[in-house]
Formats: sequence, structure tokens, C-alpha cells
Amino acid sequence: MTKRKIIENENFGSTIDISSWPTVLVDNLSEDDQITYYNRRKAVEMYFQNKTHHEINIATGIHRNNLTKMIKRCLQTDSENNVWGFRALIPRKRVSSYKRESLPKSKLNEPNPNKNGAFNLLLDTYPDLRDEIHRLFFKQKTDLHLIQ
Repeated sequence: MTKRKIIENENFGSTIDISSWPTVLVDNLSEDDQITYYNRRKAVEMYFQNKTHHEINIATGIHRNNLTKMIKRCLQTDSENNVWGFRALIPRKRVSSYKRESLPKSKLNEPNPNKNGAFNLLLDTYPDLRDEIHRLFFKQKTDLHLIQ
């Protein structure tokens, strides 16, 4: 897949300017993670310098399929609508939160049923419940006579 196809198939706008992407403080990463990060970053930079997939693969060892996934991760936006940029290349970094699609199916005798994301699914299904929990937990006052 060429650069043109990735960019034209998505609506990325100004996120393609990699010079404005957020940078990463690599000092906190382990030595192995730093090497992985720098390899990934080099591959993405080479891609936007219009290097061929073959050149990128030889220089970094990153295959074109993985490169495509990395570029799409970099072009995603975070919760504040900022592009993830090079932060998305940090090993084991999550760029999106887990979203459960269906309720967990657990049996009574099952010791550790998989319930990841079940509570958020409940709150997404019943937004009034989420609001009530936030109001009670954060003690947000909704009474008008308290606001003056």
C-alpha cells in the first residue's frame, strides 16, 4: 500500500505534518523499549519522506503491514482531539480504550469470568445511572437554590 492510498482513504487533514506531532520522552523507557520506539519512529519518518517499503524494511526491519498499522495509530486523535503522533509508537501504549460489545456470559461455578468492560457497558447502556453515580460520588449539586 502506498502513502497516497493510506492518506487518501482517510480524512486526516493537517495531522500529516509530522513536525508538529507530540514528541516522546524516551528516558523513562527501558533500553529495549527505546530501541523499539526509535525503530518505529524511523520507519514512520522514512515513510513520510517517500521512501519505499523495501527501503524502510531494510533500514528498520518493519514490514509494510505493520508500518501501515503504526501510521494509522499515529494519525488517531486522543481524548483532547490532539493527534497521537509519535506517542502512539511507544511499546504497549494504548491509543483507545477497551469497549465491550456484549454482556459477559458467566456460569455460577466459573471462578474467574471475564468481565472486562462490563461496568462501562452498563453505564453506556444507562446514561442516567452514570450521571447519578457522578453526582453522588463527586457531590455535584443540581439544585438551583444552592447556586447563587
